[in-house]
Amino acid sequence: MQFLRDDDFPISRFVLLDHMDWLSGADRAVLHEQWQAIVDRSAPGSRVLWRSAAPEVDFVDPIPVRIGRKQTTLKELLRYRVDMARELHSRDRVNTYGSFYVADLCRSHVS
Repeated sequence: MQFLRDDDFPISRFVLLDHMDWLSGADRAVLHEQWQAIVDRSAPGSRVLWRSAAPEVDFVDPIPVRIGRKQTTLKELLRYRVDMARELHSRDRVNTYGSFYVADLCRSHVS
C-alpha cells in the first residue's frame, strides 16, 4: 500500500490476488484503506483483478470509499466482467481458488 501513497501518477491495472480474504477477516480497516488508495490512484479505464478461496465474495461491494467529497461504495464503482473472469478462472492451472474477479473501476459513475 505504501507504493500507492508514495507517488501520484495514475495507475490503470491492479492485481490484488487473494490477500483480501485475509484482510476481510483480520483487518477490515486496512482493506478499506487499500481500496481507498486504489480509487485515489486509479486512471480512467482502470481494471482490478483478484481471486478468493471462497466460491463467492461478498465483502468487496459494501466497502466505503470517497471520491472528492462524495461518499460511495465499491458496488457503485465496479463494473464486473463476469464472462471474462469465468473464462480465465476455468483456465487457471493452479486450481486452488474458488473465485476470480475482473472489474473495471468507473469513477465517473459518481457525481
